[in-house]
Amino acid sequence: MPPISASPQNTRTGLISWLIVFVILFVVAAIFAIYYDVEFNKAQQTTTDLQKKYAALASESDLTTPEFNKPNRGGGTHVQRILKQRDAEARTISGNDKMDFETLNTTVASTLQDVENQLKAKNVAVSLTADNLLQSVRLLSNQVLQCADAVAKSQADAKAANDHAIQVTQERDKMLGEKDKQIAALQSELQTSQAQFATYQQSKNTNVSEIEQSAKNVLAEHQRRNDTLQAELAKVTTDHSSLMHQFDMLKDKLNRLRINPNESLQRADGKITRVQLGNGTVFINIGMGESVTPGLTFEVYDQHKGLPKLTPNADDLSLPSGKASIEVIKVMNGTSECRIIKTAPGQTLVEGDLIENLVYDPNTKYNFVVYGLFDLTKSGTPNASDAEMVRQLITRWGGKLQDHVSVDTDFLVLGPEPAVPVLSAEDKDNPIAQRRFEEAQKALDSYLSVKKQAIELGVPVLDQNRFLTFTGYYDQAGR
Repeated sequence: MPPISASPQNTRTGLISWLIVFVILFVVAAIFAIYYDVEFNKAQQTTTDLQKKYAALASESDLTTPEFNKPNRGGGTHVQRILKQRDAEARTISGNDKMDFETLNTTVASTLQDVENQLKAKNVAVSLTADNLLQSVRLLSNQVLQCADAVAKSQADAKAANDHAIQVTQERDKMLGEKDKQIAALQSELQTSQAQFATYQQSKNTNVSEIEQSAKNVLAEHQRRNDTLQAELAKVTTDHSSLMHQFDMLKDKLNRLRINPNESLQRADGKITRVQLGNGTVFINIGMGESVTPGLTFEVYDQHKGLPKLTPNADDLSLPSGKASIEVIKVMNGTSECRIIKTAPGQTLVEGDLIENLVYDPNTKYNFVVYGLFDLTKSGTPNASDAEMVRQLITRWGGKLQDHVSVDTDFLVLGPEPAVPVLSAEDKDNPIAQRRFEEAQKALDSYLSVKKQAIELGVPVLDQNRFLTFTGYYDQAGR
């Protein structure tokens, strides 16, 4: 049987079919090519539009700067973070974080110019510059101190004038006493003259008139001197009141310009960069360049909750304890290794947690006044050696000590309030117990006087426990 072969008609039909299929595929490919070419042009146009739109916000060189490449721990965009930083600076300077940069600069320059004009109107020459706000505040502080010295001198002059007035008054009283003696003598002579009136009436009338006139003249002179002294005393009193009013105004102005410790405390000293729970150590992002020294302690706070306020609310007097306390054991360039002193129950340290020490600040030296006795070991008996330990900690961590509270004081650290013993009926007759009571009362009066002065000047007052907690030294002090 011969093999079956395709007829020419079937071959022609197959070729036509394949040609139709090829044409269809070619048309489909052309359609897809046109579609994707249109989409590519649209994407390219969108990219060009976006490049034009964001070129005004940041150039390619801006996007490569460390500020844009720094990790943004707080969430949001880098522009949002920069705007927050700008608002924070505006709030620090003006108290208003809604003020734009140009308005803020104009407001600062205008305020400093108004203050300078007001001072010049009072014949006080001070040159304030808006490009160095801290220097302007320091110049105003120096001027306030000069005014305070002037007030102190005026008070001393007023006291001297008052002492002089008292002395003159005593002299006047002495003279009046002598005058009374003279009048008594004259009255005695007058009575003698009256006894002899019948015989010597005509001859004594003239003498009696002269004596009476002399007594009236002496009284009038004494009265005139008394009125003069009263007028001088009234003038001194008025000048003293005026100077005290000016002092209060200057003190109020200084309180508005001085650094707010609450705001400075809201800026963390650093943060945790690495945690090694296995050996109980962590690493922080500050080191030699930031004046960190071994033995420096910090309190650790949650990065999401932020730092507590220095002054507690009336409803919350609890200690501002953080997640943990750490102590620097090794200082390196740009970082330091710290050991964990204690960790609050249920808390875990993580990268980014904030650290704070009230005394330590690489840019500012705060002024501290330490007053009273302290009990760091919680033995129940405050002593002077623990107070000296607090002073050593402050100087070791970069703070400065003052002998007394003044307008330059940033913090007052007080020990426990002195206790005054209750005197029994038997103790009132005991000289030793009486002397002990008087010394305790004197110590309490001095303690309350220092605290009152700090409150009047707006200086934050910290007790022992809050000071130790804000420095991360609370648990370390008891060891």
